[in-house]
Amino acid sequence: TNDNEAGNEWILPNRSFTDSMQEFTQSWQVNKCSLGQKKVKPCLSTAKQKACKVFFEESHSLLRNCFKVVDPEPFYSMCTQDTCESHELRAACSLAAAFVHLCNRNFVPLEIPPQ
Repeated sequence: TNDNEAGNEWILPNRSFTDSMQEFTQSWQVNKCSLGQKKVKPCLSTAKQKACKVFFEESHSLLRNCFKVVDPEPFYSMCTQDTCESHELRAACSLAAAFVHLCNRNFVPLEIPPQ
């Protein structure tokens, strides 16, 4: 309903409510859609994926001061997937910026890595 009321955000087509995202999305599914799982293509390690490791895994990362406050693993996972599908470092940079934003919101001051 987009009215900022949490109590009515998960309305099913029959006007009942649910707490399950899966039930919610499946209830609004139209016949053209399928429930098939996305096929994960194997990705060869690239220099772009090394940037993901430098940002979100390595002990000397410029983001490391926030690793105990904001979990870097989902960012690393998204970064490796996104850089695999792209020819640019934009995905890694965007994820680093998002990570820094969350850290700053959680009172861990960080700056976006210069690279």
